[in-house]
Amino acid sequence: ARSSTVLVPNDAVFRTGEKDRVCVVEDGKARLRAVTLGQSNFEVTQVLSGLTEGEVVAINRLEELADGERVKVDR
Repeated sequence: ARSSTVLVPNDAVFRTGEKDRVCVVEDGKARLRAVTLGQSNFEVTQVLSGLTEGEVVAINRLEELADGERVKVDR
């Protein structure tokens, strides 16, 4: 069993076809990743698999981002 629950802002989650996805930022590049979602409320969604705590996810311009595209992170 997982010891920690990963939560992301609702704005970080998008759907393509039948898959829920997030855009993880790795080494300054966008990486589209399929995830399994759990419960959500008005602010955050639980990610059951596909994302590790501490990974950075994009929340802006998701529909414009391509896998491998360079991105700038504003923290």
